[in-house]
Amino acid sequence: MHFGSLYTETDYESTSHIFSASLNYQLTPKLNLMLQGNLSSSKASFDPIQMPDTDERREAEEIIHAADYDYSTVHTYSDLDYRFLNLRFGLNYKFSDTFGWNLDVDYYDLTDNQGYVYGVESGSFYVIRSGFMIYRPGS
Repeated sequence: MHFGSLYTETDYESTSHIFSASLNYQLTPKLNLMLQGNLSSSKASFDPIQMPDTDERREAEEIIHAADYDYSTVHTYSDLDYRFLNLRFGLNYKFSDTFGWNLDVDYYDLTDNQGYVYGVESGSFYVIRSGFMIYRPGS
């Protein structure tokens, strides 16, 4: 609950759906492939704020020398509606029992359908990582 009104509490409702999948496949004794995907979709919003025109409201506005405010869209200020996608591909190659190489490629995508404070911030990017691995005996 949020006290967004002089007269009532307003509800803030958020919903999220998250889907995740992963596949790990040993192609050969030395080569391992990995695929992962995550998708989340989230929405959130306040109920509209009710600010009826009453004597108390008019008195409060006179005391603080306020103008006649329009509260009709205040509840939309913190609405959220976005989708986040992450896809990952990975390769591990074992040269020997103690030495190997890996490659990971990540793709990130954010789709913001309802800009909040800073406006719509949609975008996507890739991250590529690679390196050598030293395995300890027994790992």
